[in-house]
Amino acid sequence: MKRLLMFAAATALIATACSEDTTTPSESKTYMPTKTGAYVIHQNYSTSTVSGTVQESDDSTVVVGTQSIADDKGTTKTGIMHVVYTDGAASDTIIVAEDGSKVYVLFDLVLSAENIPTVEVGRRWVLVADSKASASWTGLEETVTGLDFEYGGSTFPADVTFKLVGSKSADTTMSISGKSVSTIKYANDYTITLVVKAGPPFGDISVPIALKSYVYLGENTGLVRQSQDRKDVSISIPPIAFEVPGFNSVAVRAGGN
Repeated sequence: MKRLLMFAAATALIATACSEDTTTPSESKTYMPTKTGAYVIHQNYSTSTVSGTVQESDDSTVVVGTQSIADDKGTTKTGIMHVVYTDGAASDTIIVAEDGSKVYVLFDLVLSAENIPTVEVGRRWVLVADSKASASWTGLEETVTGLDFEYGGSTFPADVTFKLVGSKSADTTMSISGKSVSTIKYANDYTITLVVKAGPPFGDISVPIALKSYVYLGENTGLVRQSQDRKDVSISIPPIAFEVPGFNSVAVRAGGN
């Protein structure tokens, strides 16, 4: 399963049936199960201009417990710990917190892509879903200054801004293993803007990366579908170009709730 947000680009599910209704505020319900052993099995696909659409290995996301966790700014939440298994081996850990109608994910804010040096900011709790939302919300907005950006054998000062705007898109139902699951679809628009202070003759060079993701949360099930559009990013001075691959991750089975 892909991470719920790809701030590292920069960092999952097909249902047999999906119907959309009008968006209305809903009662508080549980979308992220806390029972140890609850699981979702995902079928994953990636999309790029080089390989086209490719089916990757299936994986399973399993709840292993809860723990009080603080991010690097001191915000503490009770995290639901998920371990992702790919080909039988643990491949990732995802930490989610449900607070009433709101769902937060603990992310490592990282800018990492081909031809761009990695920029690591730290862990943050990010608001990615709100079942009672009637308008869009800013789940994260943070600018980090005074970074060192290495390029072409030289080091330049740089700033980077991370921003996420989320919105509730629709109440839906999805069929997983022949069972109808009440689901909410969310749209997440997130932007990473890197500003490199290159000095004369280039001045400040801005590298914006805008990504769009869709997240579906199933009642008493968790993440039941996630997709992200493929994105081309390029600037002319200095010449930098890279692709952020798209992905689609689809729940094919769930249980243990």
